[in-house]
Amino acid sequence: MAKITSTDDLKNEIQQLEYIQASREPALKLKLLETYESIKPINLLKTTIREAIASPNLHIDTVNAAISFSIRFIAKKVFTENAKNPLTELLTEVVEVSVLSIVSQKMHNNSLHLQESSKPVLVNE
Repeated sequence: MAKITSTDDLKNEIQQLEYIQASREPALKLKLLETYESIKPINLLKTTIREAIASPNLHIDTVNAAISFSIRFIAKKVFTENAKNPLTELLTEVVEVSVLSIVSQKMHNNSLHLQESSKPVLVNE
C-alpha cells in the first residue's frame, strides 16, 4: 500500500477497500453458512457414519467381531452347560480365552494379509 498524502488519495483508498470488502462478503457469508451447517450435531453424525461405512477395515472388523462372538457363545454353551464346580468353570474360562485368542490372532493375521494384498502396487516407468 502506497503512502497516502492527500484527502483524495485517502478517499480513493477507502473506496478500493470498501469494494474489496463488498466483493469478499458473499463468499465469507457462504463459508460461514457452510461451517454452521457442518457443525450441527445431525450433520456431524451423518459425516461420521459416512466415513465409517467407507472405511475398508470396517467390514473386516465386523466379520472378525461376529466370528469371535460366535466362537465365544458356542464355547460357553459346550463347556459350561453342565459345569457346577467352580474349578470346572475356571478351567472352562481358561480354555475359552485360549481358543478365542488363538482364533482372533489367526483372523488378525489373515486380515493383515488381506489388507496388504489390497494395497496398490507402484510400478516404476
